[in-house]
Formats: sequence, C-alpha cells, structure tokens
Amino acid sequence: MNFLDNKKQNIYYYIYLFSILGITYSFLSNLLFYYRVNSIFFNHLLVNPIIFSINILVVFLINKNIIKYSTTSKILLFSTLLCFSSLFSSLLNNHYYTNTLSVFSIQSIWWSFLILTVFCAKSQLNFFKTIIIFSIIPFLYIFFRYYYTLRFTTQFINSSNQASFAVNSIYYLIMFIPFILEIRKSHIKNIMILFIFLCVLISLKRTAFISLVLSILGYYYIELFHKNKRKKKTIFVFAFLVLIILLFFSYYYILNKLDLDILNRINSLQYDEGSGRLTIYKDVIQAIKNTSFIYLIFGFGSNGVFFSGASNFSAHNDFLEVIYDFGFVGFTFYFSFIISLFRLFYKSFKLKLEFSSSLFSSLIIFSVMSMFSHLIHTPSFFVYLTIYWGLCIIRYDEYTKNLLSGTTMQINKLTNL
Repeated sequence: MNFLDNKKQNIYYYIYLFSILGITYSFLSNLLFYYRVNSIFFNHLLVNPIIFSINILVVFLINKNIIKYSTTSKILLFSTLLCFSSLFSSLLNNHYYTNTLSVFSIQSIWWSFLILTVFCAKSQLNFFKTIIIFSIIPFLYIFFRYYYTLRFTTQFINSSNQASFAVNSIYYLIMFIPFILEIRKSHIKNIMILFIFLCVLISLKRTAFISLVLSILGYYYIELFHKNKRKKKTIFVFAFLVLIILLFFSYYYILNKLDLDILNRINSLQYDEGSGRLTIYKDVIQAIKNTSFIYLIFGFGSNGVFFSGASNFSAHNDFLEVIYDFGFVGFTFYFSFIISLFRLFYKSFKLKLEFSSSLFSSLIIFSVMSMFSHLIHTPSFFVYLTIYWGLCIIRYDEYTKNLLSGTTMQINKLTNL
C-alpha cells in the first residue's frame, strides 16, 4: 500500500513539475512574441497546446477528492462551480466564438493550477516554491531588457497591441510578491522587492503601484500584529506613510527625468488608465441594465463584454466582468469563492500561522487588481496567485489535521532561502 502511495505521489510530482515549467514557458513565449523578439527556443504557437494539456490533466484529477478537504473545500468547490458555469455561459453564446473550448481552456487556467497545486504539490512544497521564486528572474530580465529599450521606439509607440501587453507584463511581477515575502533571508527579499518596485515605476501602472505598496504594508502590519508590538505598529504605520510621501515625489521625479511625453503616448494607447475607467464602468453597467432576463442570469460567455460591444476590451472590474460574462449564477459562485478565501485568511490569522501575513498581501493584490483591472479576463497573471493560494490550503489543512490529532506544530514558510 505504501509503495502504491509513493508511486502515486511521484506521478503527481512529475505532473505538477511539467505544469509549472510548461506554464512559465508559455507566459515567457507570449511576452517575447508581443515584444516581437524572435527566439528559437520560445514559440508562442505552443502556448495553446500546453494550456490545453494542463487542463486535461486537471480533468483526470477531479473526482470526489474535490470535497475531501473539510476546512478549505469551499474554495475548491466554488472555484470549480465558477469555472464550469463560465463554460456553460460560453456554450450558450457560442455565436461569439469560432472555438469556444479554446477560449474556455485559456480562461480557466487559473482554476486548473489551484486544483493542481492542492493535489500535486503536497509532497515537495519547498522544491516547487523555490522553482516559482526563481521563475521571476526571466520575467525581470525580459521587462528590463525589452520594455525599457523598446518603449522609446516609434514602432513600439505606434503599436497599441504591443504597447498594451508590454506595459501589462508588470503584473506578472506583482503576482510573485506573496512568494517573495515568504523568503527567510531579508536581504534577498528586499533586493527582489526593490527590483519589482523599479519595474513598477518604469511601467507607470498605477494599479501595480497601489498593489505593491498596500500588499507590503498589509504584510508587515499582520507580522507586527502577531508579535503583539503595538508601539511598533504605530511607528510602522507612521513611517510607512512618510515613505509613501517620499515615494510619491520620487515617482514623479523619475517621470520628469524620463521622456514623459513619449511615455504618455504609450499609456494613451491603453484603455485601462484611470481617465477611461469611469466611462467603461458606466457603459458596462448600462449594458447590464439593458440585458434580457436570460442573459442576466447566465451571461454572455467568456469575454462577453468585448464581443457584445459593451467595451473595447474588458470591464476593467472583475465584479462587472463576471456579472456580464457569466450572469448572476456565475457571480454568486465568484463572490462565494472570494468569501471563502478571506475565511481562510481569518482562520490562519486566528491560529497565528506564519503564512497568514503573506496570504493577506495576496488578497490585497487580488482585491486591488479585481477592482481596477482584470484578473478573470486575463488569467495569465492570476495563475501565480492561485498557485500561492493552493500552497496555503495545503499548509492550513496540514496544520488543522495535526491539531485534531493532538500534534501541535507551526507551519513554516515555504523556502529556506
């Protein structure tokens, strides 16, 4: 029996290793494609087959185990219901697509990695966490190497599609923050955060800036709260406010040193800047009000906001996007999924589990991105957050299992770095 269990764990290990390496390869291939960088090794034509293969693996893993976890089963359950309700909505509106299953496969990849992480990563948490942390290196390199050098070229400025994906590549780096915050060695952690901060300044993405600042603030606040150091908490909040003011002036100082006119031309090609969001929100809300009952219940399917003409790209707000695309049925599952995630944080916080502070930072990133940008619509960024949540689920379940058996233990951070 033990031999069979070990063999099963080995199979899960290689499935997850293939999936992590495959999805990282896919994201890097897409980035290089949008930067118009020719690469023999990275081929964006392989992205869809890789994603489809990963989703097929998940289908084989789904069985009664989806409700096996008593404390965190609702996260898995509601994410699964949301995923398949989106497929149902897309199939109802397949007149928008030439390949509905292909669209669904790409937009459900975040759910696939949540399931894969929970079922496959348990035996080698530290190993997989280390791989994910090191995965940030090529993303940093690509951003510094190609975004910084290409953003002044006429070809780049005149290509709205290229500019859009180039600037939005900053969100890959933002999604790595919860992993980085769990690094034990403070000098490594601080250096990586500094590099991400520099990338955020270069990108000029306000949502990325807010996500970075608030997530780090939330992380250290929970850390100090666990240590019951109230004076330090007060000093920390005050110091952080001063730091924000300094960063604010530094931010605009850097903008003045750079060619701001050209940078504004790049940003003007984006539909997700603050100047256009209110108009988009009004248009989508009005479209929801004018929707017939059947579409209000089941939605217009994946990417329905764009295909129905309610917006030129997306709703730039996941709550509006989910209501329009998947109807109130999908929104119910989506909202329940969010509540379940915050319940996981609350329980881990009450138990003073070590990862609760970085889990809180991930929820801040999720909240900011969901309110002012798009995660459900652009799930490539979202994947790394769901991987992190899967790792938190594993550790929380492991702790409560030991607690029920009378064994007290602390769930440590995922890496020895």
